[in-house]
Amino acid sequence: MAIYKKDSPREYIGLEADKPADGDLRLGDSFYSTDSDIAYTADEKGILRATIRPYKVYAALVSQVGLNAPTVVVLENTVGDIVFTRSAIGVYEATSTALFTADKTSASISITPSGKIVKTSDSILTVNTFDAAGAAADGVLTDALVEVRVYI
Repeated sequence: MAIYKKDSPREYIGLEADKPADGDLRLGDSFYSTDSDIAYTADEKGILRATIRPYKVYAALVSQVGLNAPTVVVLENTVGDIVFTRSAIGVYEATSTALFTADKTSASISITPSGKIVKTSDSILTVNTFDAAGAAADGVLTDALVEVRVYI
């Protein structure tokens, strides 16, 4: 299980057993584990505190150009495998194996009002993007933050 610095998701810290020692951190430094729902935060004395989040999270930067499927840079993923595809002009699907639990899943995208994301089934989230006139359009996603939370 790997540990990453929360405000710099690509900064690898080490394995769970190698997490920063008490006193090595500044107030508010945060870390997360890639294989669990445990987050670590430093208190005012630099002591590492573990907390269990009440949800699993998928956070990614999503971009899309032309007729291509979106490209994804995963920032954090404790939900499971999610694959993005393009299904029509301005319509993309984030597909999983029934990971989006009914009445326990929320999803957001950072490009409102030119885009929206909705849960269409326990396996699919649909992203729609629009041009300035409100018509469905490709090429609108440029490092759009998509966050999915599945509450436990």
